[in-house]
Amino acid sequence: MNPQYLRVQLFNIRFNSIIQKGPYNVILYKLNEAEDSVEGTCLDHLELTKLSNYVASNKENFGYSSYHNCDPEESPEMNEYNFYPIDSGFPEFLTIRKANKIKPSNGDIYRWMDVELLKSNGSTNNLSSLPFELVCKIER
Repeated sequence: MNPQYLRVQLFNIRFNSIIQKGPYNVILYKLNEAEDSVEGTCLDHLELTKLSNYVASNKENFGYSSYHNCDPEESPEMNEYNFYPIDSGFPEFLTIRKANKIKPSNGDIYRWMDVELLKSNGSTNNLSSLPFELVCKIER
């Protein structure tokens, strides 16, 4: 099976102190984080199965999903431009982690930002049942 990614609708997130209800159409990749790089990578069959199960069981944060072949050359990679504030009101890439790493940014929006998944009552909803973390590429 070719490497793949999962396209989903994303709901109920927080970055900075901003809460967004969505829906946002996103492409989900596996977060691959090394000491000197952060990137989204394509999913193998087992990872795709685990992610699909997680998405299907988490209706507060994820809607419709579909599978697509993934070209590793098109996978998102963080670079120096991600550390400067942007003018648009929403990031291009979101990182969803098991342990939250959201940092106050004085309200600035960056190209790549950590987010929290929220339940409909506003409490945090984490990735505890997923063995890896995620990068979301926002589709515009």
